[in-house]
Amino acid sequence: MSASKNRLLAKPSPIRGKSGPESLSSWLFRLAGANGFASYGELLDNAEIKLTPGVSLDVEPDRWGLMDTLQRMSGIPRKQLITHALDPALTAMTGSTGGISGRWMLPSRSSGSRFAFCPECLRDDEKIHWRSAWRLATTTFCAVHRRLLVDACWHCGAPLLIGGSRTMSLARCENCAHRLQESPSPPRVRGVSQWRFIAPQRATHRHFPVPLVHPKLWWDGVLVLLNVLSRHRLASKLLEAQPATALMPILTRMAGGTRLSFSRESISLRHQMLGLADWLTREWPARFIRSMGRARIAYGEFCTTELAVPYWLETVCKQWLDRSRYQVSVVEVRSAAEVLQRKGQLVSKIAIKRLLGVTEGKALDVFRPAMRRRLSDVELLLIARALDSDLSTCPSGRDARSALLRDACSIAAAAWLGTSLVSTSELKVVQGRRLLKEWHEAAAVEGARGQLASVFHAWMVQYLSSGRLRFERYDQPQQALFLSRFGEPTQGFGLAARFAELLRRCDVAEWPLGARLLCFDRRRTI
Repeated sequence: MSASKNRLLAKPSPIRGKSGPESLSSWLFRLAGANGFASYGELLDNAEIKLTPGVSLDVEPDRWGLMDTLQRMSGIPRKQLITHALDPALTAMTGSTGGISGRWMLPSRSSGSRFAFCPECLRDDEKIHWRSAWRLATTTFCAVHRRLLVDACWHCGAPLLIGGSRTMSLARCENCAHRLQESPSPPRVRGVSQWRFIAPQRATHRHFPVPLVHPKLWWDGVLVLLNVLSRHRLASKLLEAQPATALMPILTRMAGGTRLSFSRESISLRHQMLGLADWLTREWPARFIRSMGRARIAYGEFCTTELAVPYWLETVCKQWLDRSRYQVSVVEVRSAAEVLQRKGQLVSKIAIKRLLGVTEGKALDVFRPAMRRRLSDVELLLIARALDSDLSTCPSGRDARSALLRDACSIAAAAWLGTSLVSTSELKVVQGRRLLKEWHEAAAVEGARGQLASVFHAWMVQYLSSGRLRFERYDQPQQALFLSRFGEPTQGFGLAARFAELLRRCDVAEWPLGARLLCFDRRRTI
């Protein structure tokens, strides 16, 4: 680059006013205009700096090698220029200026970086300029004029952008050329905490309601609160808990079903969302604990977010919102049983629970296993006869009969082995032949058990000799005992519904329990 390209004739300094420093892109736009360039894109092209269209110059300008060039052209030290970039604010809010910093910025467009603005500030400006803080999604109002910012042209609704191709004055909308100073004054803001007034890079632990090592931890917590409470279900709970009247509009919107994305929402919505976080964190942690308790929002809700929960929020949630049920130990249960025995009282689950003041626990189930209802051999025989009647009336030589026969054998195997229908569907042919032999021997026993074995044996003989062969495929031989009509293992599909229907037909009162009535405590394999 030639020496002449290193020097500019006009060298306006970036402005630092009461409402914050001018953004780097705003100053670069004014620098280009003062030296006769239509846009700062032309200025950078002349300096042989090639940038991607729409790139944000307010974040990490050094990655483009821009700061050294700007220092040479303007004579302004880079240390001064970097204070007009967003890097200091983003570092304070996220610990870096990398990818996660975008969560707190207004989303950029292909034609430039998006800004909000304060009409009162523009009316007061001797030289119109856009502030660096106006690019942050968390800046929803002007700290000087105490009014909401405006995030679009009041006349045409177009977003406010500064990019390398912008030629329109910063005093006007680039889309319709209307004067931004003439925008109606937005509403005033009231009742805003100190952390929302102070610039992020200037905030210290005194500005936050909790003691912090780094301000990043505060913004991490705010993000977690907005992420968790923006869920439709939780926002509805908070709304039903009757919070402050000022929070009703934003909670109603959050409970409406559509999840809000903070940085992409309007100024009004972002201001209300931050207001919710502001309200909950005042008088920390008393108001937060009280509000979550009324809404019955538990600690577990804050564990399901993909974001890291900072310690100041995590410790309060863990201590005050953890509603997990106390699990008694086996030692406590045994000690309670001994106390009841010494008093000569009946040792039962109910007595132990009353003595310990608990409702339930795994240790109780270990000490006093729950008694399970199982089908008796007589009830199984009734079901077997109902199935046998279905088989006798089903048309022969059809897939329907073969499928019914297969299901009958599956139910028989599950009842005999005391396993689930799904586990039974995994049996192999060799195991089916062993069952066939066992049923043949058991059929000689008198009573319901012998009659069951006789019926089961007859089914399995028919299934192995004809029914299963109907489902076999010569190109895909299967070792599975129970096959579908496509020649694949059945995996127990449809069996539970068929068995529940059989129970209902046989007037078993607990028929909705289905296959759970088949399982015995002692399972065995063959």
